[in-house]
Amino acid sequence: MTTASLDTGSTDRFKPAGAYTGRIPELDGLRGIAILLVVSFHYVNNQLADNADKLSRGLAKVTSFGWVGVDLFFVLSGFLIGNVLIGNKNSPRYFKTFYIRRIVRIIPNYFLLLIIFAVIWNMPWFERNYFFAEHGSMPLWSYFLMIHNIFMAHYDSLGNRGLSITWSIGIEEQFYLFFPFLAYYLKKNGFLYY
Repeated sequence: MTTASLDTGSTDRFKPAGAYTGRIPELDGLRGIAILLVVSFHYVNNQLADNADKLSRGLAKVTSFGWVGVDLFFVLSGFLIGNVLIGNKNSPRYFKTFYIRRIVRIIPNYFLLLIIFAVIWNMPWFERNYFFAEHGSMPLWSYFLMIHNIFMAHYDSLGNRGLSITWSIGIEEQFYLFFPFLAYYLKKNGFLYY
């Protein structure tokens, strides 16, 4: 998270409204823990959960709480984004700058992933590949609109296994769509620490 002002035309540094200023090194440590939790869940727990041997079952059990890492990322993101938004409420380009930064940071990589996936999805060589072939109940267009997580909840399915991890992008983008308005229009005394 950058500490630059949300107003890109300004040379002023970010000045949050509350007690939290600049970079908080402890949050980098929490991010590292969150990464380890998520990676251990996806690459250890999910791979070993159905194995019969004792060691595999033990490792699966130890890493079964890794999903908490995603929740930790959401909390950190909410805190950091909220701090930037609340601290820059008076910026003349508050909304424009925020949305441009989010779009530039997330959309190119995410859309590249979807395009590559769509190409692979339609290749005959991967027709029987479990990771790519299971089309699920989520239409591909819903991923591009970042509302696939709504379909996932409605159908009680993560859809295609290759894109199942993108549910959090949908939630994150929906948060970014609405939270800036909440932060902008909520009175200062509506926030606990500001």
